Amino acid sequence: MGRVRKRARGTIARRVVAAIASAALVLSQALGALAPAVAYASTGTMRVTTETNGGEGFLSFGSDSGSQLFCISPEAHNPTGTTFTRWDYTGEATGILPDPHALAYLVHIMAPGNPLGLERPDQAINVAVWMLCGMDVDLSSGAYSVGRMSGNVYSGAGGRASRADAGKIQAAVADARAHAGKAGAWDRASKVWYSPNGTVQSVVEVLPTGGVELTKSSANHEVSDANGSYSLEGATYTVYSDEACTQAVATIVTDASGHGSAQGLRAGSYWARETKPARNYALSTDVIPLTVEAGRTTKATATDAPQVNPLGIVLAKADAETGKASPLGAATLKGATFEVRYYDGQYDEGSLPAKATRIWTVTTGEDGTADLGSATGDALYRDSRGEACVPVGTVAITETSAPNGYLGDDATHVVHVTGEGTAETVSTYATPTVAEQVRRGDLELVKAESGSMARLAGVPFRITSATTGESHVIVTDENGQASTSSSWAAHTTRTNANDSAGEGTWDASAGVWFSGTADSQTAPDDSKGALPY
Repeated sequence: MGRVRKRARGTIARRVVAAIASAALVLSQALGALAPAVAYASTGTMRVTTETNGGEGFLSFGSDSGSQLFCISPEAHNPTGTTFTRWDYTGEATGILPDPHALAYLVHIMAPGNPLGLERPDQAINVAVWMLCGMDVDLSSGAYSVGRMSGNVYSGAGGRASRADAGKIQAAVADARAHAGKAGAWDRASKVWYSPNGTVQSVVEVLPTGGVELTKSSANHEVSDANGSYSLEGATYTVYSDEACTQAVATIVTDASGHGSAQGLRAGSYWARETKPARNYALSTDVIPLTVEAGRTTKATATDAPQVNPLGIVLAKADAETGKASPLGAATLKGATFEVRYYDGQYDEGSLPAKATRIWTVTTGEDGTADLGSATGDALYRDSRGEACVPVGTVAITETSAPNGYLGDDATHVVHVTGEGTAETVSTYATPTVAEQVRRGDLELVKAESGSMARLAGVPFRITSATTGESHVIVTDENGQASTSSSWAAHTTRTNANDSAGEGTWDASAGVWFSGTADSQTAPDDSKGALPY
């Protein structure tokens, strides 16, 4: 709100100087000690060359570099024609402002480009700056006062503020005050030039600024689209003023649609790099070059890979008695079929949705494992290398047919895939081992004399597995009967004792048990048959 541009010399000038001197203490309190000596003052040159929206006060100014200026100290003289040599970024101008961050933020949200849609932007900014610096303004009536100055921000000579802007001015000042003490990118979007002699107004210069709008998307839509396990919200990109990415100047945080922006950047070159990935996305190592132009918003795009678990083996079968991936007897682990259901969320068995996101069928090979790459059914998910994978979510596995010689498994095996670290691939899928019981049975016989059919007791019979070569002896009882069943002779009673017995020491009550494998022994179990498939 500079003084009237043209003043008479002599008496009027002396009155002005006297008024300024007598109001020094008042201004020191009201405007935050307008002392020109500041600890952070930088050197440079700027000359105020023009003034606009002239008339009674409420002037804005132009510099020799073409930038726009607003005065800070209303009772000092008009700075037109003054050359300034010391400055600080507005957010660093301590000692001359009630709160430099608040003023920096105010200029940032009101200029340049009239982002608030003000009817008379220059005048409105002028009023807002002075209000923030201590001027008492009643925006309903327009009355203002500061020190020994008073008047009306609406009436009077040309260039006054518009009543239509009052609400926006008030809201902007309140918003700026809420940012007192808060540093941000806005701190360097303007400069404070210090009065060279204390008699002309110090000014705040609006630096030419622009913005960056970044749109982030998934690098693998097949995996992430419509999948609630992934979100584009919360990815953080840091904007740097150097290509080495060491001087951070702004931060961009994406919303749920992948959009984020940073405003108030001075025209020039910048580089952006992701410093925090969105949920269940990999952290990109790409550096995005940016060119910011004053008054414009630069568009940029970025893609991140959703995290996935590369998956070869979906499950492994094992024999329940040995715990090994080796079948017993003539049974096989090959040929078991399983339904593999993927759900795009984290569930336990009791909360699995009625409909799976995708369903596959896998079949075990000779070693008892089933590979996702050879699955049939829905299309497989693929990672950036083209490998079969499973997205973050839940996998439920159910056997649909057992291999030859084994009893089926009716359990549902639930496996969770979760995000971890910052790489595209994770290793959180814990491959389940499905242990199954080999089918077992028994045999029984009767030994009788040819012709008379008289029962013969104590006759040993050797039973040999044609598959493994395992061999054990059973002996007929007094009725000429023999059986491998535990109900006849418990498997756990003197197991296979007749293998080493001889004539006269045969024991028909000794149990028998076939392990079903030549290279290991399994424990006798009276609840099962003695003979594996």
